[in-house]
Amino acid sequence: MNQRRLECFLAVVDELHFGRAARRMGMTQPSLSAQIRALEEEMGVVLLERSSRRVEVTQAGRALADGARSVLVEMDRVFATTRDVAAGRTGRLTIGSVGAGFNGILAPVLRRLQVELPNLQVTLRQDSSSLHQVQAIADRTIDVGILRTARPHSAVTTELLYKESFIVYLPSGHPLARSEQPLKLAQLANERFVTWPRELGPEFHDSITRYCLAAGFSPTGPATGYTTEAQLSLVAAGLGISFQAASNANLQRAGVVAMPLGEDDMVTELFVAYPATRPTPATTAFLRLAKEAVKVGRFGTPPHDGQWPAAMSDRVPSRASRP
Repeated sequence: MNQRRLECFLAVVDELHFGRAARRMGMTQPSLSAQIRALEEEMGVVLLERSSRRVEVTQAGRALADGARSVLVEMDRVFATTRDVAAGRTGRLTIGSVGAGFNGILAPVLRRLQVELPNLQVTLRQDSSSLHQVQAIADRTIDVGILRTARPHSAVTTELLYKESFIVYLPSGHPLARSEQPLKLAQLANERFVTWPRELGPEFHDSITRYCLAAGFSPTGPATGYTTEAQLSLVAAGLGISFQAASNANLQRAGVVAMPLGEDDMVTELFVAYPATRPTPATTAFLRLAKEAVKVGRFGTPPHDGQWPAAMSDRVPSRASRP
């Protein structure tokens, strides 16, 4: 049903005069009459009784008028919502991320996104698998992903957000926990390690192993933790020490101390991935704000020559963090 025809019909119902209704609609009287005739033909009923002196609304016309007003209000609402979604002012944004994203860049970026797009509904999904995230973006089940590495996919664009150093979680009574300088990787050669299961993040796991092998040792130990919190529990119990990306430095636990590693000893990368074609306006806004956060030096080392340390403030702890 044509919205303009309904508006013309309601104008005649309100004015009970074709001339006044035409002026109200900003059109000629013949054009208005044509719209009413087309509406009556479409519905197959007589809506208005016309004479040279008066216009009367039929019973069918009154029934249509009662419903048409609410229909037009709802149509206006739907059209406004559609325009808002197209502009990114409302709608949904689903983000997948590794734990370091939750403990690092996501909180401040989402805070700014909320200011720009206060009606946007945001959903966060934790996923340590880059392969899963890339496929979810290709399938359009998530809009954007924060991940460690990603294999090429024709439907997904991946960009480096920043590089960051590592920290080491030690039992609070550990001799190195009192060091006033960043630790060197070689100092940890004789330690036992609490490790990540390789299946959660093969690239992240293998990167840590390569750095350690280059320093002359293999990071092995008696315990494995499937979340950062599980690993910190094992560290507090004295079963080993744990490597974590610097984004997780805000996570604290009794009996555990976080010590920085030398900036050149071990480095990891954080990427952002999104659809290669037709990303939503909300996705585009998120990408812009994330890149701005990196450029002003809040997180890690950006993908250019500028250098700055990873920020340790303005972060929100995660209860089930993974790498």
